[in-house]
Amino acid sequence: MTLDILKSRLGVGEGITVYDDELSALLLAAESDIEAAGVPSWLISADDARVQLAVTAFVKAHYGDDRQNRALRSDACRRADAAGDALWREQKARGQRWCVLL
Repeated sequence: MTLDILKSRLGVGEGITVYDDELSALLLAAESDIEAAGVPSWLISADDARVQLAVTAFVKAHYGDDRQNRALRSDACRRADAAGDALWREQKARGQRWCVLL
């Protein structure tokens, strides 16, 4: 996923670069963590729609300081998991759980 695609999905206007450093770091973190959760690197680099959705959800959950929306998205992942529409991946080394929407 490119930074421009991510910015578009977040509603960050063209030409606005003040958030680029934070968004680039979050993009790399999302792709790295998705790969660590078991998604093959070739699928991540292929810009698969499911990967783009997972990256966007990750970035939205960690972007800025909007803790209320972070909790809402986490709840949405839990509901999707209960319905069989998501897969939780555990990252024991980091003590984190990730929701991958299927």
